[in-house]
Amino acid sequence: MEPGSAAGALAGKAGLGLPATAPGRPWRRPSRAQVAAFARLGRPQFLLNSMLLVTLGMSVAAYQGRRLEWGGWVLAQLFAWCTHLMTHYCNEYFDLEADRLNADPTRLTGGSRILVGGVLSPLVALSASLVLLFADLALTVAMPGASARFLALLGVALAWFYTAPPARLNYRALGEADCALGLNVILPVLAYRLQAPGIPAALLALAAALFVMQTARMTVMNLADHDSDLLAGKRTLANVLGPGPAVRLYAGLQAAGYAALAGLTAAGVVSLLPRAAGAGHLGAIGAYGKAAAPYPSWRCRGHGEGGVVGVRADQRCGVCGGDGHGDRRCRPRRLPGGERGFDRDPPPQHHPVVAA
Repeated sequence: MEPGSAAGALAGKAGLGLPATAPGRPWRRPSRAQVAAFARLGRPQFLLNSMLLVTLGMSVAAYQGRRLEWGGWVLAQLFAWCTHLMTHYCNEYFDLEADRLNADPTRLTGGSRILVGGVLSPLVALSASLVLLFADLALTVAMPGASARFLALLGVALAWFYTAPPARLNYRALGEADCALGLNVILPVLAYRLQAPGIPAALLALAAALFVMQTARMTVMNLADHDSDLLAGKRTLANVLGPGPAVRLYAGLQAAGYAALAGLTAAGVVSLLPRAAGAGHLGAIGAYGKAAAPYPSWRCRGHGEGGVVGVRADQRCGVCGGDGHGDRRCRPRRLPGGERGFDRDPPPQHHPVVAA
C-alpha cells in the first residue's frame, strides 16, 4: 500500500495510523544496519517460549505412546513463530506512544526501542505484522480438521488484538489473561491436536498451571511499565489493581502455579522419571519451568507503600532528599550484593545517591 495512495488515505481514516498524504518514495535496498534493526524489532529471543509450548503438546502425545507426525510439528511450529513475531511487530506499532513515554525500559519491557529511536519507520512494524497475519491465516487453512483451525484462528485473534484496535485487550486489564491463554493453553493444545485426536485431561491440567504462571509473569512485567502505561492511558491489570495488590497477586499466582505442578507430579500426571518416549515431555516441562521462573519482584521498583522495593534507612536522594517515593525521577533498585536502594551509577533521569 503506497502512503500517498487512495488506499493509504482510507487506511488513515480507518485508524491504522498510516500517513494519508505522504508522497510515495522509490524503494531502496535496506542497509545491513536496517536489516539488523528489523530483526531486533521482532525480538526473536522470545521465540524460545512458544517453541517450548509447542514441544509440550508434542511431548504429551509422545508420552502417551503416539507416533509423532513431524509434518504436524512443522506446521505447529511455523504457526507459533509467525503468530509470536506478528504479535511483537504489532505491539511495537500500536504501543509506540507508551514506549516513547517509557524513560526506564528493561530488557523485557518497554519495547525494542527501535521505533522510539527512529531507526526504522513505524510503518515497517505495521507492514511486517500484516504480512505475518496473512501467513498465519494461510497456515490455518492448511491445518487438518475444523477444531485445529478454530484453535488457530482464536490464537491469531488473541495475538492481534492484544494491542491492536478496536479490542486493545492490554489496555483493558485483559492483556495478561490474553497472553497466557494464547501462549500457554492454545499453542500446546493445538500442537497436540495436530498429532492426535481429542485433548487429554493431563495436557489441560498442565496448560492450566502454566496459564497461572504466565498471568503472574505478565502482571509483573506490566508493573515494570506502571508509570509510562498510566501516562499513555493503558489500563493494565497492574495499573487497575495498584502496585501493592499487583505484587501480592503475582506472588500468589506464582505459588499457585508451582503448587499445581507439584500436585500434578504427586498425582502421577507428571512423572519425575522418563519412560519410553515420554522423556521429551519431561524435558519440555523442566525447560519451561526455567523459562517461567519467578520474575524478580524487585523489578517493580519505586512504588513505595506497595512494599516491593524500599530504600535503606541510611540513603536519601542527593537532590530532593526523599526516599524515592515522592519524586517520579527517584526510582530505587536492588543494588549489587542484594541491598535495596538507589542505583550506585544511576542513569541520567535518576538523582545521585548520598548517605543520610
